[in-house]
Amino acid sequence: MISIPPALPVWLTVMALLTASETVPKWEVFEVTLHATSSPENPFTDITLTATVTKPDGEKVTIDGFYDGDGKGGQSGDIWKLRFCHFFRYADGGYVYLMGNFLDDTAPPKERYSHTLLSEEITEDNRQHMIDRARKLYKANKINIYIANKGDYGGISTTPWLGTAERNDKTRFDLARWRMYERIIRQLKEEGIIAELWFFADDSGFGKLSRADRERLIRYGMARLSAYPNTMFVLCLEWQEGWSKEQVASDITFAQKHNPWHRLWSVHGVTGNFAFPNQPWIDFMATQPGNDAEPKTVPPTWISYCRRTISFVNTSRARSLICIRPI
Repeated sequence: MISIPPALPVWLTVMALLTASETVPKWEVFEVTLHATSSPENPFTDITLTATVTKPDGEKVTIDGFYDGDGKGGQSGDIWKLRFCHFFRYADGGYVYLMGNFLDDTAPPKERYSHTLLSEEITEDNRQHMIDRARKLYKANKINIYIANKGDYGGISTTPWLGTAERNDKTRFDLARWRMYERIIRQLKEEGIIAELWFFADDSGFGKLSRADRERLIRYGMARLSAYPNTMFVLCLEWQEGWSKEQVASDITFAQKHNPWHRLWSVHGVTGNFAFPNQPWIDFMATQPGNDAEPKTVPPTWISYCRRTISFVNTSRARSLICIRPI
């Protein structure tokens, strides 16, 4: 059952709700569209839309909605959305391996780094070539992707905010770009590929953003993307280069409060031991044993750390390996 807070119908009218006769396939997304009867000055900051979902067992879960302009990528409009998917739990079982290749020195410059898949600087042909190589050549079932990047990987920027990498408004999101982001995530789902989404790149100064700006991006990103079942999330790359432990803990704790589908969350660090073992807000380890390391060199003790045990490995072939042991 879906319920909308009673104060909202003053300015929102519900255009679609799930009825008892409708069904949603297990791994698909159900979307509720609402139309506003008035326009706030800044819909990204002036209005917070939430809904309450009652699960079959009676548990109530809060879902964040998001502003979507005209619903087609345009900034102006009256459309707000809520996205829902099936709840699921991690069952006992053996390890599941997710393999990706995030660096290809033989590819053209715009296609070398998987993290730049959502960049506004690359073309649709670039994106398709990168996905084709991941799926066909490397047999990958996971791709690491930046949501925000300014300085990493040669400055091939990914800018989720309105504006350019150099000049943008952190209080507004570029809806045409976000429409592209979700289209690519849906395509990866059809290809059988996990989108491991990294909110903040390194070498970009994002650790200096205000807490409000960081949380606004996290909340919008989770509201818009986390209903897709092929998503998992990393706060930032190499957190030691510009972030404090307190920032990491605060940001991921915030993210988990806006994570109704229990998507996996972590943070990536420089080479060395994972800094946050057994923290309640960490779901897997995003570790970096070193560019010359092989999976077999990962310390066995790392496999026993987290609530949902996962190890991330950079190998000499610039591959990322995730080893998942469900609980």
